[in-house]
Amino acid sequence: MNDSDINPPQAVLPHHVNALNFTCIGPRWEESILSISDSPPLSAHQELCATDAYLQRLTSLRIGLDGTITIWKPRSVLKIYVSLKFGINHDHVKDAVRYATSEWNEKIQESDVRPRFEIVNARTEATCEIKPGTADDRLAHAFFPGMAPYIHIDPPSFRHAAHRKNLWKTLLHEFGHVLGARHQLQESGAPSVLIGVDDDCSIMRNSFILPDAPHLQQSDIDSFEMLYAVAGDQYGGLRIKRIKPMLLETWEKQQQQQQHQFVSVNCHTSGNYPSGLVSDHESNNLTDQVIMVTVLLLVVLLLYRAATR
Repeated sequence: MNDSDINPPQAVLPHHVNALNFTCIGPRWEESILSISDSPPLSAHQELCATDAYLQRLTSLRIGLDGTITIWKPRSVLKIYVSLKFGINHDHVKDAVRYATSEWNEKIQESDVRPRFEIVNARTEATCEIKPGTADDRLAHAFFPGMAPYIHIDPPSFRHAAHRKNLWKTLLHEFGHVLGARHQLQESGAPSVLIGVDDDCSIMRNSFILPDAPHLQQSDIDSFEMLYAVAGDQYGGLRIKRIKPMLLETWEKQQQQQQHQFVSVNCHTSGNYPSGLVSDHESNNLTDQVIMVTVLLLVVLLLYRAATR
């Protein structure tokens, strides 16, 4: 892949792309492309975020979801595998991942306890996977610590030249979610707390205008450093839960086992049995019927022998 395929850090975005909106949608507050235009300014767009968030002033890093702040254990290594299912886009995605992980990692001091990112070539070594998504209303969506360890890059990331060239910036934002951050803005229905200083240029902002797509700011680095340096089990009234990264295949096996256990429990409690499964009650009835038929046959046989003597 040549240099024209992707923008490295500090590169200038194409000027013919005027506006790009991110919005938060769904329970996981994932980013979504709202609109792109060659001419109207951002204020001219009619589409609103689901929480009207982009109408508010952008503030600093927000953390916490469902009453809990989930982060990784100190000095964790998050090993990323890029799926081969990207096909002809695989090398482009991998280069974008390389740019994004390098920018996060190079900001980490040796004494810093924040997680590091590492790209692996074997899925068996990975703790998370970047793979193709199918949503047409967003660029990508990621996960928080302890959730399903997948980052999906959706089709719009490849359709527009500016999106392709700035995929690494989209991933910078997604990696912020992976480290435990939500969007900058307070989103109703899912309380969060603020950490760090106000910075309108934070990588976790959910609205920006090209060519000023977000870069990783020093305020982002400082905020994450503060977050991972918290010694106790609470911050801002929310409980802190520290997660140890798990191998991706181990996580998937655990999910399969849980699903199997769920099916087994349903089979014995609800009376709804998948094809090929028989309940204990049905099995007992079948056994009783076999015994009854056997006894009747024996009685008939004895009567026949007695009659023929």
